[in-house]
Formats: sequence, structure tokens, C-alpha cells
Amino acid sequence: MRPQEVQGLRSGCCPDPEAHRDGTPGRHLIRSRHYKNVTADDGHHISAGEDRKVPWVAIAPVVHAIRVLVRIVPNSSEAVRLPPWLR
Repeated sequence: MRPQEVQGLRSGCCPDPEAHRDGTPGRHLIRSRHYKNVTADDGHHISAGEDRKVPWVAIAPVVHAIRVLVRIVPNSSEAVRLPPWLR
């Protein structure tokens, strides 16, 4: 993930996986925004990015780390603000 994509994470971006119809565990999905090559109809770059159409598939330790990072943010509706040592 790029730093901007990490900063675009919101509370609830990593829901618990849903089990498949046959009972096997589902995959962990991460929903966020992306910024690279996001353009308006007129061709200008959109710096605010847009929601990813396809979520990332991640392993459980990654999802756990993101959930901890999201909990650090005092207001869950805000984007994640990385500490200076992670920027």
C-alpha cells in the first residue's frame, strides 16, 4: 500500500470475512481509496482519489494491524493520520 492509501483508510474498512455457502471461511478484504491515475472526465488529476472498485485481499495479521491503526485515530470518521516516523 502507498502512504496515501493507508491514510485513506477509515473505521470499518476491514470487516470480518463472511463465510462461503459451503461454510469455508471467507477472505479478509480491505476497502479504501486509491489515488494513482485517478482523473476527471476532462483528464485532470483528482487529488482526492476515489473508492477502489476491487478491495485488497489480505491475511489476518495485516487486517489486525490496520484495525489497531484505525483505532488510534480519535474520530473514526477521519482518515488515518500516520505518525511522523511512518510518513
